[in-house]
Amino acid sequence: MFNKNLSILIVSESSGSSLQFRFSYPMITAIIFLMTLIISGVSFIVWEMLENSDSAELMEENLLLQSQLQDFALDVVELERQMELLQMYAVQAEVPNTGAWFPDIWVLSSEDSKAEQLLHRLALVQQKSQLLYPTILKRAEQTRSKNAQFSAIPKAWPLQGIFTSSFGYRINPISGRRKFHAGIDIAAPTYTKIYAPGDGDVIWTGRKSGYGKTLEIDHGHGVITRYAHNSKILVKSGQQVKKGDVITKVGSTGDSTGPHLHYEIRVDGIAVDPIKYIIE
Repeated sequence: MFNKNLSILIVSESSGSSLQFRFSYPMITAIIFLMTLIISGVSFIVWEMLENSDSAELMEENLLLQSQLQDFALDVVELERQMELLQMYAVQAEVPNTGAWFPDIWVLSSEDSKAEQLLHRLALVQQKSQLLYPTILKRAEQTRSKNAQFSAIPKAWPLQGIFTSSFGYRINPISGRRKFHAGIDIAAPTYTKIYAPGDGDVIWTGRKSGYGKTLEIDHGHGVITRYAHNSKILVKSGQQVKKGDVITKVGSTGDSTGPHLHYEIRVDGIAVDPIKYIIE
C-alpha cells in the first residue's frame, strides 16, 4: 500500500547542505487539531475576560445610578419640606386660598418607576413654587416697605417740656366743641428751642390756618412731621436737616391759648399718635 507522507526539504544556499523533514498525514492532522484547540482555548479565555470586564462596568454604572437616584430623592424631599414651610408662611402672611392653588395634577400608579415618581413630585413642587413665589415676594416687599416706613418715623421728643394734650378727640380749648386733635401738645416757654427728631427735608415753612407759623419735614417713605404755633422758624423750605438740628422755637401763633408746640406725625397723609413711637 502507498504510504502518503509530506516531506519538507530545507537547502542552505551557502553550503549546499540540505535538511529533510518527513510528516505523515495522521501526524499533520493531529498537529492541526492541537493548534485548533489551543486557539479556541485562548479565544474563550479572552472572550471571558472581556465579558467579565463589561459586567463589572455595568455593575459599577448601576451602583452609580442608584446612588444618584437616592441623592435625587433626598433633594425632592428637601424641596417638598421647603414648600411646606413656604405655604405655612403664606398662611401667616394672610395670603388667601393658598391650598386651592395646588391641586395634585398627576395620579401615580404602583407601576411607575421610582425615578418617574420622583420626577412627578419634583414637577408638582415646581408648579406650586411658580404659583406661590410671586405672591410671597409681593407680600415680602410690602413688609419691607412697612418696615422701612416704621424706621423713618422719628422716635425722639422734639423738645423738653410739659405734655399737656394727647392725640385723639378732645374738647377744643378755643371753640369749646369736641374735635379731633391730630397731634400732641407740649408746653414750654416762648423761644424754647425745638429740635429735629429725625433726618429729613424741609418741605413747608409758613402760616397755616389755625396752626400759625408751621414747619413740615419729610422723613421719607411717606412719613411727615408737622410743628405748629412756632414763634420763629429757623430753617427754609428745601433744606436738609439732621436729627438734633435746631429747626424752630416755641411760640403761640395761630389758634393757641399759650406757648406750646403742636407736634404731628403723618404716615401716608394719615395722622398717627406720636406717643406710640417716641422711645427716646
